[in-house]
Amino acid sequence: MPSKADDSKAHCKFCSTDIRAHLKDMKDHNETKKHKMRCLPTVKAFTLAVREDRQGIVELQKQVEKLTQKMADMEDRARQNNVRLVGLPESLEGSDAAGYLKANLAKWIPSLAGRGIEIDRAHRIYNGREQNSGRPRTLIFRLLRWQDRTAILREARKAYPVKHHKSTLLFFSDYSAPTTTKRKGFNPAIKDARDMGLQPFLIYPATLKLDHGGKKLTFDCPQKAEDLIRSLKSSQQPHRPESYASAVRRCVYWFYFCKKNYSSKLDYS
Repeated sequence: MPSKADDSKAHCKFCSTDIRAHLKDMKDHNETKKHKMRCLPTVKAFTLAVREDRQGIVELQKQVEKLTQKMADMEDRARQNNVRLVGLPESLEGSDAAGYLKANLAKWIPSLAGRGIEIDRAHRIYNGREQNSGRPRTLIFRLLRWQDRTAILREARKAYPVKHHKSTLLFFSDYSAPTTTKRKGFNPAIKDARDMGLQPFLIYPATLKLDHGGKKLTFDCPQKAEDLIRSLKSSQQPHRPESYASAVRRCVYWFYFCKKNYSSKLDYS
């Protein structure tokens, strides 16, 4: 009685024979005049169409990227009078957030006293993360004049840290989501630069400006900025001489390594 293995072998032989026959038929067909007149032009036309479609997709991707950048720029311009206030405890502003801010901005930042800042509107924003983490929600307010917005951000940087009782208040510009994402990419480089005593500054939309050695450096790519700061860190670290114990261990290690691998070539006499 034939086994299943014998049946599978016979089946495989049949399949391979059938495939070879089909391949031979295709080869014979490719050499015919009918194939060269009908099939070959169709294949070439299909290949050309695929190439044109790919090129069209690339062009569409470029157009989408340009439109996305244009929309982000338009949204940023619409937000240019906005300021984000982070760290203010919940419910302090009551039902009149604009009036509360107008009354307390000069207390938090004394250099703003007498400026006559006018606030159009103010409200808390919700994204779900603050509520889950227990942190107060960000308060965003819109100023009537762009000059007041610039003054608040500038004086807040000079007066850092701005305190409200035990809470530290942080003032930020308001940007669209794409611009915010680009700027957040520089956060690690900015933190490392400040730890080294440097003064990094972000230029709109997302360019890091850094003063080092009397030179003003700019970076459009976060990775390049991190590479430079990492190299500066390594150059500032003092060189520590090798200890006596470490030198002895290293010599012993290399002695046994050479003895094990090159014992036939060494003469201990």
